[in-house]
Amino acid sequence: MNLTKTSLLIACSNPMQLSKFYSLVSDTCILEGINENHYELRNDSRCRISFYKPCSNRDSNRLIPPSVAICFQREASSDPQLVINNWVKEVVSRGGKLIEGPVLETFGAEAWMSDQEDNKFLIFVPFMSS
Repeated sequence: MNLTKTSLLIACSNPMQLSKFYSLVSDTCILEGINENHYELRNDSRCRISFYKPCSNRDSNRLIPPSVAICFQREASSDPQLVINNWVKEVVSRGGKLIEGPVLETFGAEAWMSDQEDNKFLIFVPFMSS
C-alpha cells in the first residue's frame, strides 16, 4: 500500500516570502522543500502547508493551477512518471478528471485533477533522492 501525504498547496511568485508570512501567522517554523522554489510549514498536528512557485512555462493568466489547492503526494520513486501515470488512471476510474499533465519536472511528476464537483487538486510523486 502506498503512503499518500496530504497538504494544502499554495502557488505563489515568491514562496520564501509567503511562507515567512504564514509562519508568523501560525507560529510555526519554515522547512525547506524539494527545491529552492518550495517551502513547507508543519505544525504538531501534522498539518502541512506547501508553498511553491509554479513552472515558468505555464501561462500565468490561466485559472489552472489554482492558487490554493489540496496536494496529495505519494512516496518518492526512481520513476515518478510511471507512478503518476498509474495514479491518474486510478483517479479517473473513480470519477476524477485529468485537467493538466502528467508533467515530469526536475523534482518529480505532477498532474492537476478535478473531482466530480470540479474541485481542483494536485497529485505529486517526487524523484527518489540519490
